[in-house]
Amino acid sequence: MRNGKNAKLGLSLALAVALALLMSYRPSERRLHEWLGLALIILSLAHNVVHRAWWARSLKNWPKGFRLALAASNVLALLALTAQSVSGIVMSGHVFGFLGITGGQALARQVHLAVGGWAFALAFLHCGLQLSLRWRRPASEMALSRPKPLRRAAALFGAAALAAYGLITFLRSDLWSHMSLSSQFAFIDF
Repeated sequence: MRNGKNAKLGLSLALAVALALLMSYRPSERRLHEWLGLALIILSLAHNVVHRAWWARSLKNWPKGFRLALAASNVLALLALTAQSVSGIVMSGHVFGFLGITGGQALARQVHLAVGGWAFALAFLHCGLQLSLRWRRPASEMALSRPKPLRRAAALFGAAALAAYGLITFLRSDLWSHMSLSSQFAFIDF
């Protein structure tokens, strides 16, 4: 049981790292970006297969309250990553170049740019909700006993600092203009 939880955690961390690396795209790294995108597709599929029991439970019993927010973040992140994958495949010149897709490049680029921000934000919202869920479990359900108050406060402070940093970076990078299609081109100062 413990190895299964470690594998799920490792898979989730690999997804987070791949998504963060994909958000640091530079035109000179297009081939690497496409390979990382393929890795993200494979990791996302594996993540959902590993968590298929959760999907089955959610489809059987409609979640309420906090679990509804978690389910909504899951579905929205899955939709965003699907749109991101499809638009990336349409634009691919290396990994999926053998498909010979020639039309729809301009629309695919706009969708890819807009949905990339949404996929990133929703994936990390999902991650935050999952971590919050872990903190809500009673000690009897947790493998380890509850953390001491000082450790818990330090962890909550760290999470709040990370969330604040994320919000500041989100505002500074003007990611919203891409997510809302206000800006249809990404001009990045390297």
